[in-house]
Amino acid sequence: MLGFEIGNITTRVLRDALRLEIEQAVEKLKNDDPAEYRHELKRRYIVEQLFYGETVKVVIAKDTEIDAKVVFADVVGDVSASVDIHKNQVFTISGSKYPFAIDLKKIKDFI
Repeated sequence: MLGFEIGNITTRVLRDALRLEIEQAVEKLKNDDPAEYRHELKRRYIVEQLFYGETVKVVIAKDTEIDAKVVFADVVGDVSASVDIHKNQVFTISGSKYPFAIDLKKIKDFI
């Protein structure tokens, strides 16, 4: 792979009301059953943000052979294929609804 580009990045953040509800539930467990908190939740993570790209572009070297039907079989969105000025293969996925990155926080650091 020669390049990878994500365009029009958007973020979904954990809503304040839900965050408060989770904080209260974790705090209650921490006070009511410290052993359960230490063994089950202390090492767990919570997703605070999800990052989405409206478009994803992948550039693959011209001499690389791939079966695009297999590679992009499960992609939700439009896939287009083209060739750049160096005759490398360029695949662009638009409208994908899958996140490409997340922001995790340990539950012990969350509250």
